[in-house]
Amino acid sequence: MWGPRLLENAGIHTPEERASHLRFIEDYVIPDVGPRPASPDVLNVVSHFGSSTSEASVNLNDKAKPCVRFTFELHGPLGNSAAATAPPTQGHRYKQVLGIADAVQGDLPWFKELAAEFFSSRGQEVAAVRAMMPPSLARVPLYYIALDLNGGQRPLSMSSTASIPGFAAPLKAIGDFLALCQGPFAIQIVGIDRAGPQAGARVKLYTRTGSNAWGNIRHRVTLGGRRSDDTTLKGLHILG
Repeated sequence: MWGPRLLENAGIHTPEERASHLRFIEDYVIPDVGPRPASPDVLNVVSHFGSSTSEASVNLNDKAKPCVRFTFELHGPLGNSAAATAPPTQGHRYKQVLGIADAVQGDLPWFKELAAEFFSSRGQEVAAVRAMMPPSLARVPLYYIALDLNGGQRPLSMSSTASIPGFAAPLKAIGDFLALCQGPFAIQIVGIDRAGPQAGARVKLYTRTGSNAWGNIRHRVTLGGRRSDDTTLKGLHILG
């Protein structure tokens, strides 16, 4: 298992903190990563981890100690649990996030608003969505969760794919830029910090571009000059 070795090699956790992080993953993450795959076929996942639904990495920062980040996608209850055989309308994915967020004392108002739009609660809705899915896709990818194992703390963030229709209204704010943007501008992921809005939480849009020229980066970060707030300009200053 990656956990003990990576946490030890990072050199930023006490033995007690390492044990606490591993217990948390065992108690709150592993039960909800889904049943063991029945075949070696590649899975369709939100993240870019190949066919894996989790990734462990070290997040480096020039102003603080490095942080071990564990990112994973929830696939549902383990196959041997009672929840695994429950109807999809009971919203177990929603409850999974609530359980993890509660364990780290995360702020939930934003998530609950999004969940009201994203999670199908009626059997007809579930059937309609499944009818639109390719035969090879057994489920609809929704989101993934990142835990920053920073010392004895476990800050939580949640990211979701922008292809989900419920994001249409929030993304309308940048519609003018997209209409005039030259070249592809695919928003792949929308991320939401799991802290309260009053604590400086952010909604983040992740996109890709074929050029790392400074003019192109500035154009896209400022949405063609439409954003000139202090946070945006400070971010550009750091990049430059």
